[in-house]
Amino acid sequence: MGGSGKTTLVANTFNKQSVKQHFDFCSWITVSQQYAIEELFRSMVKDIYKQKNEEVPMHVDTMTYRALLETCAVLAVKKVTYRLRRGVEHSILAGDQCCIS
Repeated sequence: MGGSGKTTLVANTFNKQSVKQHFDFCSWITVSQQYAIEELFRSMVKDIYKQKNEEVPMHVDTMTYRALLETCAVLAVKKVTYRLRRGVEHSILAGDQCCIS
């Protein structure tokens, strides 16, 4: 089904700020007809670390499929936890300000 504009459509969507604002991280990976799922996840993990301005751990290149999935999950949970923590801190701060005034 080559030449029908699939990549162009996805690229346009991927690059829109109005779409990206709904996600913490966006990673572009290329999936060929023959691929290794581990390499796809490895590429995503590396990309996420780079977006976070963190050093990519050296052992990423030797991680198993399961370890790569767990790393993706941990990265996602850290972000959610951070958001929750910020929300709770903000609520407490707002509550304290209300009590003080």
